[in-house]
Formats: sequence, structure tokens, C-alpha cells
Amino acid sequence: MMFNYIQIVSTDFPKDVKNIGGVYKIYSLDNQKKPIAINRILSTDSAGILYIGQTIELSDRLKMLKRVLDPLKKADRHTFGVNYNSLPNLMKAFPLESLYISYEYVDDPVFMEKELIGSYRQKFGEVPPLNHSK
Repeated sequence: MMFNYIQIVSTDFPKDVKNIGGVYKIYSLDNQKKPIAINRILSTDSAGILYIGQTIELSDRLKMLKRVLDPLKKADRHTFGVNYNSLPNLMKAFPLESLYISYEYVDDPVFMEKELIGSYRQKFGEVPPLNHSK
């Protein structure tokens, strides 16, 4: 899979995203646009994946994510956003401006998300930090 990082708070996000099935990952990048490593049970996740998600309507889902992360919108229909907003220490460690997303269109997003989370769990001994409901 080929992923490109797009800053979530960017005014252009997610304008060019099609509203079709896809999977996405959320990361926190440092000032040099490199992923912030996260210590996990079995090893360190050097990609710094905070969340893996899927949807059949990618553009709509990413718009909802952006609304949930906007403190003025008070939306609450995205697991990552709700979890992120409820943990002030997490917000401090991974500021909103550092959050990036990558996505890919897939024919079977449910299957692909399950595969991505399963691979992550096998490698690190647990799911990504904000996928606890998965």
C-alpha cells in the first residue's frame, strides 16, 4: 500500500478525496515531517500510527473526523476524534497541528482495515493506541 501524508488541519483537507471505500491511518509527525515513534508492548512503532480506520464513504468520513477535532464544532461521530479530545495529555503529546492522515481507496474497506489492524497487532502486541474500540 502506498500512503501519502496530508495534514488534518490543512484548509485543503479533504477536498480531493473521493467519496468511495477506503482505509486510512492517522499519524503524528514532527517538525521535519517525520513520524513520531510510539512505544508499544512488543516493539516501537517507528511509523507512529495512532489509528487505523475504514469507511465506504471516505470523503464524508474524513470530513466528520475534521469536524470532531474542531473544538468549535462539538461533533462526536468519530472514534479517533472523541478519544483524542477526551485525553488532554495525548493532545499535548500529539498536538492537533501534528496530526496527519494517509488513505487509500480499496474495494473492501472492512476486510482491509481488519488486515491492517491484525498485522499491527501481530507486530506490536496491541492495536494502535486510539483503536481501542476495535
